[in-house]
Amino acid sequence: YSLLAQNPTRAYMEEHLDGNLCRCTGYRPIWDASRSLCVDAGDEPVGPCGTPCRECPERETCTLDCNVADGGGGGGTASEEEKKVDAPADAQKKNGVVGTKDGVCCTSSSDKMKAYLSTLPAEADGGPSGTWLEQPNEMFPDELKSTETDVAAEAAKPLVVMDKSAPRGATWFKPASLVELLGLLRQYEGGCKIVVGNTEVGIETKFKQAFYPRLIYPSHSIESLYSVSFAPDSIQIGACAPLSSIQHECERVAETTDNVALKRIAEPIKNMLRWFASSQIRNVACLGGNLVTASPISDMNPMLACMGAKLVLASVDSEGVVTRRRVAVSDFFLRYRIVDLQPTELVESIEIPIIQQSLEYISPFKQARRREDDISIVTSGMRAVIAPDPSGSGSYIIKDASMAFGGMAPTTVMTPKTAQALVGRALDADTFRSAAQVLMDELYLPEAVPGGQVEYRRALASSYLYQFYLYIVSELELDVKSSSSALPPAPSVSDDERSGAESFLCSAKPSVGGVQKY
Repeated sequence: YSLLAQNPTRAYMEEHLDGNLCRCTGYRPIWDASRSLCVDAGDEPVGPCGTPCRECPERETCTLDCNVADGGGGGGTASEEEKKVDAPADAQKKNGVVGTKDGVCCTSSSDKMKAYLSTLPAEADGGPSGTWLEQPNEMFPDELKSTETDVAAEAAKPLVVMDKSAPRGATWFKPASLVELLGLLRQYEGGCKIVVGNTEVGIETKFKQAFYPRLIYPSHSIESLYSVSFAPDSIQIGACAPLSSIQHECERVAETTDNVALKRIAEPIKNMLRWFASSQIRNVACLGGNLVTASPISDMNPMLACMGAKLVLASVDSEGVVTRRRVAVSDFFLRYRIVDLQPTELVESIEIPIIQQSLEYISPFKQARRREDDISIVTSGMRAVIAPDPSGSGSYIIKDASMAFGGMAPTTVMTPKTAQALVGRALDADTFRSAAQVLMDELYLPEAVPGGQVEYRRALASSYLYQFYLYIVSELELDVKSSSSALPPAPSVSDDERSGAESFLCSAKPSVGGVQKY
């Protein structure tokens, strides 16, 4: 109910139901019921099979009355008269019916909501001040919504909770400042586990019998850990900021900014995070935990490495003075699950440099057994800077390139030999084909490698590189059109190859649909 009240649209509802429901049984009927309450469900008829008629894969042959009346079945087109809504006004108000035709009843979400509104008491009689969608917000206690109440002030104070109910009880700390947090790490010489979303620690303690006697949950009052900000030269992301906050902020900036350079760095981050686990995980998991966990098949770590991102690592001395050092993400992963982080240090934030306004491109790549809620097989992030050939040939050369991969080594791995094979060469298909062979040699996998699928994983990595070339060409064509100065035309790509630049990462998620015959 609160989810529907927050954003009653089909896309939002489906996005958030995705992580809650089993896919094998009961998913589609629950989604169909939820969709009927969404404000953008429209007047599209839905048949007894539960599938919207206009989305049905058998629309041209289906002979159900609902489909025929809507113009389907045999390829027919409904006349304007057939599409008219002719239900009496009182019937609409009472039953939410927006149309009847030959005994077929079609209902609209909007009418259902209007009908429900008519049953609510007026505001003067104690009813809601707005629509029924505002009820969750109006019922929520004001003391918990405001940051200036006594409750909020109390919640911002440091807290220690000791669990003495079990032999292996732990002590929880909630420091309210960065100095307090770093002081705990120094006091216990790293013998503390920092927990933000519990997406990794929860698995370790439940399934791997791990035990952590001291756990730290950083307070939200430590702004540097939770903020997401956009500076002229970089994006600053707090290490504890939820992945969903990063995703939504990057989406907002990508849609509203006039700064092309900022858009081209925010968009790849948003696109990769859209397919990172589920909404429920992204709402609590953080980027700092993803980095320190150092999974070799992380989605975001290769992206950050190829973009030249740096980590700000903080520590405190005996006098309470905070010192910071910066480490490139590409140098942070030392070996399997081991990173360049001292026991008394904390990843405070991530700095991502802004790219050029034009002729610099970044793209994410990912392949899993299914698109959503699954561990990736191979992931990658690629960046390239190009420039017109100084010889005046009317083509482009590659000035700089960096590529990082996950799922191809015990850690996130860079491919400097492949980058070297690209830099200084012409921007054309032959350059990328020859570089793909270098990549295959550089990312050698033994037959007994964990995860198997050796040839498939190497082929994926190689295909990503050529797909990146097609992406560069498509973006370069836009730069050429919008440039105020004369730029050479982009390399020519055949029509049947252009689709290679497309990726599900950048596409809208398809709506749920299905047909059951019995």
